[in-house]
Amino acid sequence: MAGRNAVLVDDFTLAMGTLAEAADRLMAAGAVSVMAAVTHGVFAECSCSMERLDASPIDKLLFPDTVENPRVHLSSKAPGAAAAAFRADSASLQELTRP
Repeated sequence: MAGRNAVLVDDFTLAMGTLAEAADRLMAAGAVSVMAAVTHGVFAECSCSMERLDASPIDKLLFPDTVENPRVHLSSKAPGAAAAAFRADSASLQELTRP
């Protein structure tokens, strides 16, 4: 792991405990950085999840807007993904990647 960037992937997180501990272990093993991605960011109110994230070596946490949470503000990519899927039927790859 020494000298590498690490990516953690999990199905969901409630309290950030597992991800934070895994990130700590990766850094102890010599990782340069740690990024994490979860399918569902639940972030339970009573869990201190945001504090754990702040205290962890995780540089970036990626998750979609599958769970509504007033503590977390997201910018949804769904409209853009839907438009790309709609255009994919008749468009070339060049057309899909044009802004």
